[in-house]
Amino acid sequence: MHVTWNCNQNSTRPGPFLDPEDARCDLAEPEGANGQVFLGAHIDFPTCFSGTLNLHNVVGNTADFHGGTGNPTVDRLAYPTGTRTNPTCPAGFPRKLPHLRLAISWDYQGDGSDLALSSDHEGHRFSMHSDFWNTWVQSGLQSMITRCVNTTTAHPHGNQNICGQ
Repeated sequence: MHVTWNCNQNSTRPGPFLDPEDARCDLAEPEGANGQVFLGAHIDFPTCFSGTLNLHNVVGNTADFHGGTGNPTVDRLAYPTGTRTNPTCPAGFPRKLPHLRLAISWDYQGDGSDLALSSDHEGHRFSMHSDFWNTWVQSGLQSMITRCVNTTTAHPHGNQNICGQ
């Protein structure tokens, strides 16, 4: 998963940053009506699918994506390549998926040097983990796929309209 950090969009340091130390929310000034700065993290899920399902009927690791190298997991998901305004799925991952993002924020305005997460992985103080379990109402999911995935409309980050509508 791709993780980025920010000092919320309504601040002078909206990000994205690699970690809370880069974000330096103590230097951010609020913009807009709320007048507050929060430390935030975004976890973006892969948006390209191989088309092969893992039905989880095997013993052991049933992950469909491991995000790194040296793991025996068979990747069925991948991140797009290309530009932000023209993302394309890499070879072997022909199917587009909806862009899912988990956004988290904390009431913290420090410099990031005094933070660590309990998910610390291989010496990375700011690693994060997230899973997605599809429990959407099928009609809503189908509508989103029709409007947002099976389209050629560009969806630049920061656009307030959902899927270019």
